[in-house]
Amino acid sequence: MQFVDIFLIVLGAIGLSHIMADSSLAASFKYWLVYRTDNEGNIRKRFLGSRIERLVDKVVEMMNCHQCNGFWSGLIAVGFYYFEWYILLWAFTISLLSPLWAVIYVILLNYTTYEDELSPPQKEDDEEVAQ
Repeated sequence: MQFVDIFLIVLGAIGLSHIMADSSLAASFKYWLVYRTDNEGNIRKRFLGSRIERLVDKVVEMMNCHQCNGFWSGLIAVGFYYFEWYILLWAFTISLLSPLWAVIYVILLNYTTYEDELSPPQKEDDEEVAQ
């Protein structure tokens, strides 16, 4: 196993953990898991008063926790690597790194745009006197 493979597994696991904890897709799944709409349109808890309610609440709580997600995401990422599903690992890695590249791009764009404004102004009188 080379460094690139370890790098891919680690960043893929972090990206998967981030998707599971913070993405809007996971939020809608977590909402579906906990709540339901009855025939009158009222929103109620899906498993209210049953033993499954505590289990579902704990699962949703763990899905909101980055550390809990990190453990399971790491196991899933190693499984993807073992079965040579690299495309999924790259997808999770890109989902983690894409906001970082966007921030770097904006910083570089602002730096190159305002570079002339940040440098001290040149005095024309000093240049004429030196000649």
